[in-house]
Amino acid sequence: MTCSRLMRAALATLTLIVMVSANGAEKLYKWVDAEGNLHFSDRPPEDSSPAEEIEVDAEISAERQRAGQQRLMETQSAMAQRMMEERASAEEQSRMNAEQDRERFNNQVRCAEARGNLAVLQRQGPVFTVNAQGDREYVEDGDRDQRIAQFRRQVNRYCQQDG
Repeated sequence: MTCSRLMRAALATLTLIVMVSANGAEKLYKWVDAEGNLHFSDRPPEDSSPAEEIEVDAEISAERQRAGQQRLMETQSAMAQRMMEERASAEEQSRMNAEQDRERFNNQVRCAEARGNLAVLQRQGPVFTVNAQGDREYVEDGDRDQRIAQFRRQVNRYCQQDG
């Protein structure tokens, strides 16, 4: 049974005990249905599920009722806190997954750029870039080897997940 189910069962039990005591009922029935859900009621189950009879003191003092209500409120508060923590944890996990996806995508873009630049530099013939004024700037042979090494390092770094 999950923690959430246990918390719901505890909450249901406390609620029912407070309600039963307020109504002066003397018996409480507890059973598990075919789907594994825990039930409490002042009447036995309508289907053929075996139920356990629980004797309840019909005369519960006002002090015990207040204590039961206080426990109920504490349980509800703890459950609400737990749900907020679980939601925050799920949101954080979602944020981390999105960040990892962005990084993977950026690496794929960088990988493609590095492979393309490397392929251009490894071809025979002159290689040039275009500067801000629109003029061609040719890559010198000595600089070409350095740039090839640079783009190989980038391919090794960014193309790891591609195999």
